[in-house]
Amino acid sequence: MFCASIALFGTVFLGFLGYLVQIQMPFLKFKMLDRQTTQNALYTSSIIYFVLFLLILLHDCCKTKPYPQYKVYQQWKYEMF
Repeated sequence: MFCASIALFGTVFLGFLGYLVQIQMPFLKFKMLDRQTTQNALYTSSIIYFVLFLLILLHDCCKTKPYPQYKVYQQWKYEMF
């Protein structure tokens, strides 16, 4: 779950940086040769981090099963006798 939170933070952070580049905030001290290219790169990175976040969540959901097999087996054993 720690990796998922880092991926979600990266999504929000890079998306926010892309937004700041888009509105051309004056406190961005570095000069960019091409603002559109930088903004597109930040948004693309944000999308990649979001897809990574979804993959990590999917992996965690598939890894943890709500009903382990042995509990179901014990329940059947008690129902049969």
